[in-house]
Amino acid sequence: MIKGQNYLKSASNIFCFLASFVAMVACNQNDKKQFDLILSAESGIDFVNKVVETDDASILDYPYFYNGGGVSVGDINNDSLPDLFFTSNQQENALYLNQGNLKFKNITEQAGVAGHSDWNTGSVMADVNDDGYLDIYVLAVVGVCGFEGRNELFINQGEVKSIKEITINNQKYILLGINNERSKLYKVNK
Repeated sequence: MIKGQNYLKSASNIFCFLASFVAMVACNQNDKKQFDLILSAESGIDFVNKVVETDDASILDYPYFYNGGGVSVGDINNDSLPDLFFTSNQQENALYLNQGNLKFKNITEQAGVAGHSDWNTGSVMADVNDDGYLDIYVLAVVGVCGFEGRNELFINQGEVKSIKEITINNQKYILLGINNERSKLYKVNK
């Protein structure tokens, strides 16, 4: 018997033992899944980024045609719950307010963030004006395949909690109570 054959035989035995051990340990793991599927009927999120090819726009004309839009996550109303903004390529964008317990409400129309561009590619949330509320910046494709529009910045005005009319020096003002720390004063034009 050649010395090398004994070593190879021994090494293959060690490999088989380790492979068997790993397989047994892996099979003994519990069957609990890391993620659970939440249906749109339960969550209230029914957003679909439907992409339809046309004679002017397809994967042949625009190589990123099927890359999708994107999603931004941020707390737009400072209630410590992550809200969701979905960017649509060909339809309207959608903003969902988190109401807790994985329940969301579509507030796109109320918030005025549906967008005006033909093709959106992504978004980001950031407090660009340093007022304590996240704003939404949407990126658009322009000039390719006849797509029109522009990048859009939606400034979050905060949630209006109260409206009061006051008079200072015979001038009427509207006081919007945004939250406990901040209010905005608007002059009423006659």
